[in-house]
Amino acid sequence: MGDKTKGLYQKFDVDRTDGRSQIGEKHHDCEYFVLDLDHDPHAVGALLAYAQSCAAEYPILAADLLRKLPSMRKRVRAERRFPLTCDDPNQEL
Repeated sequence: MGDKTKGLYQKFDVDRTDGRSQIGEKHHDCEYFVLDLDHDPHAVGALLAYAQSCAAEYPILAADLLRKLPSMRKRVRAERRFPLTCDDPNQEL
């Protein structure tokens, strides 16, 4: 069964590098949604939306995310394994 038939499910276990995902800490048992920035063409739009959403409160994070977009677009276009949109697989991102 491939990922396309599963919907949302726990595919990854995430531990914070600051230790705050440990038992008793603020982020213990938090849910995370992981993006594959190298292969998933939908990650480009997700990162752009997140950068726009957090820009006022976290401008440095937003700028860092926006700087990642050009290299992500190149990798996704180079792979051509995934359609870029549902309607037109040749559409520019």
